[in-house]
Amino acid sequence: SCRHPSCSPAHAGTVELDAHIRRRFPYLTSGGLYCCRQNSATMRVPKLSVHAIGRAIDLMVPTEAGDANNGLGDPVANWLVENAEFIGIQRVIWDRKYWNGERGFGNLSANSLSHTNHIHVELTHAGAARLTGFFTSGASTGSCTARCEGTRIINEDCSSGDCAFYGAVCL
Repeated sequence: SCRHPSCSPAHAGTVELDAHIRRRFPYLTSGGLYCCRQNSATMRVPKLSVHAIGRAIDLMVPTEAGDANNGLGDPVANWLVENAEFIGIQRVIWDRKYWNGERGFGNLSANSLSHTNHIHVELTHAGAARLTGFFTSGASTGSCTARCEGTRIINEDCSSGDCAFYGAVCL
């Protein structure tokens, strides 16, 4: 825990995405959003956690025999990565692995938390501010009409995908 002038409560997009994910995957519980603290992965270099600046979500996943329950956690992590650009997600951490929008997939270092009981999600500045297609299209609240939006196809159930995958042409 810390007190720092750069700490800020969870942004509107962070709160809204957290609620949306837990509605979509009701077996998840909240692990928290805001916590003014140093980044635990880089203790030797003082840096605030993304939780401290209001752009991170922890989603608790029920464990299986004390380890990651991949049957429950993998579909959530996959959905987050598949829709990362549309939502405005910069990083997902789950079960000893991470996905980063700039570098792709990788294994967590031995110094990091294993993230076997929760999925960590970091939003971009635009996602946290509700400026991405996920928020502007109504997908975050579940009020969608089927349409193409840029390179994304939005379905009536608010699921979305890449137009090329569906063979659609988005204009």
